[in-house]
Amino acid sequence: PAKLFERYQFEKVPILIGYTNMEDALLLNKEDVEDAGITKQEYDSMVNDIVLADLSLDVNNNTCFTNQQHISETVSFFYDPIPPTNNETILRELFLKYYMEKNYGAPSYMFAKYMSKHAETYTYRFDLKPLSTAVTEGIPSWVGVVHNFDLVYVLGLPYFSSPADPGSWDNSDKRISDIIMRL
Repeated sequence: PAKLFERYQFEKVPILIGYTNMEDALLLNKEDVEDAGITKQEYDSMVNDIVLADLSLDVNNNTCFTNQQHISETVSFFYDPIPPTNNETILRELFLKYYMEKNYGAPSYMFAKYMSKHAETYTYRFDLKPLSTAVTEGIPSWVGVVHNFDLVYVLGLPYFSSPADPGSWDNSDKRISDIIMRL
């Protein structure tokens, strides 16, 4: 995609781009424990593995020098808990924040920033978890708004109920869907 943008090989149309506050939270879902967090060792290891994997993708020749330790420490500076903690719930939330911002927030922002020079551009981060058990059943209570939960409202899913269970959607979800579809 970056090469296509550099060559202006894209349509200059209005865009709407967004993401949710816990896009990939279910990756950390431990099915046997409702509120299982991650240890400090797991947190450090996962963040470091992601940083090192990204560096190995970006540095594929000898013309670029990187100080991997410095980059890992910089990420830690922004995402490690202050004050330091071993609270596994806090560490899980911080890791998910890092992962979401790295994989969804930053790319969405960069894409929107670039596109806004060429077309009307709108961005959002969606943080409203559906109230209806039709959507959230089986998802731990600690999980916020995961990937595609924004589409529940965009597509008007609260209005799709089976005749056998007309009350499966909360009225609040229907009202929010009305607003989102209108926008």
